[in-house]
Amino acid sequence: MNTAIKNRLLALFLATGVLTVSQIPSAFAAGPYLGGPSIIGRHEPAVFNGGNYAPNSVVRMVVAYPDNTQHSQVLLVGNDGTLKYEVPLAVAGNYTLTVQDEKGKVLKSVIFAVTQ
Repeated sequence: MNTAIKNRLLALFLATGVLTVSQIPSAFAAGPYLGGPSIIGRHEPAVFNGGNYAPNSVVRMVVAYPDNTQHSQVLLVGNDGTLKYEVPLAVAGNYTLTVQDEKGKVLKSVIFAVTQ
């Protein structure tokens, strides 16, 4: 599928509310993707799913908290190139979740808000 058609379909799906930005399917993604909630309550599970990563590779999930502290965890990507990660939530505010390769290169990053 060429880029012009992908862009038209994506615009149509987003305009009609069929998809939100975090739900764009991997068919539209040229590289790794990461999707999850953009706003979530502090007592809800913040689960993020990704795909198009190198199968069976090791990645580091880095969470930047609103108070400027960080938490990181090593994760093994599935043999189908997918990953799933639940962010440990602490306080309300804006969080950043980043996927890094073994050398520390950023593969994907998302920002989401946590409410009380």
